[in-house]
Amino acid sequence: MSDKTLSRRSLLGGAVTVALVPALVSESAAAEPAPKRPAQPFERENGRPRFLHTATALLDGTVLMVGGYHTDEATRAKRGGMPSNSVEIYEPSSGTWQEAAPMAHARARHAATLLPDGRVAVSGGVSHIALDSVEIYDPSSNQWTIGEPLPKPMFDHAMSAVQGGVVLSGGDSGAPAINHVIKRQREVPFPTE
Repeated sequence: MSDKTLSRRSLLGGAVTVALVPALVSESAAAEPAPKRPAQPFERENGRPRFLHTATALLDGTVLMVGGYHTDEATRAKRGGMPSNSVEIYEPSSGTWQEAAPMAHARARHAATLLPDGRVAVSGGVSHIALDSVEIYDPSSNQWTIGEPLPKPMFDHAMSAVQGGVVLSGGDSGAPAINHVIKRQREVPFPTE
């Protein structure tokens, strides 16, 4: 094992999967002290208040904010919010928000990961019940496509892109906690070129 690689295998949820895990901090980044305060405070002037959503950094440096529970005066009385299908793109350099195409299914407590081709896979979550659906967002066309469903509904799980597919681990399905790893290859095809 080199200094730049933590492990070639990772133990996830009681099972072993072959996933490369690069060093978390480069030597040059480790030499610089972290700033005590951000240069500009994070201000949410336009975006929708949400929690238990996902925020995925896109290849162009923007951030895709997906689903979660929305809160406003009308939904606060309903135990904190309602699952949402809304999607926004945050531009960190300008601090601006832009509405993006909504998902087909409202969801919170889902997982999302950036795929090597720049698309974003979103899986599972809850929307009054646990979901098994998979949706794939293409930022170049601002469109969602439906993927093959998960083998079972799940939420609060982790998902990572690996060569040839994605790995899902842990989570819950409303039954006992899920203690295995699922490697999906067909549902999130990668480009062949």
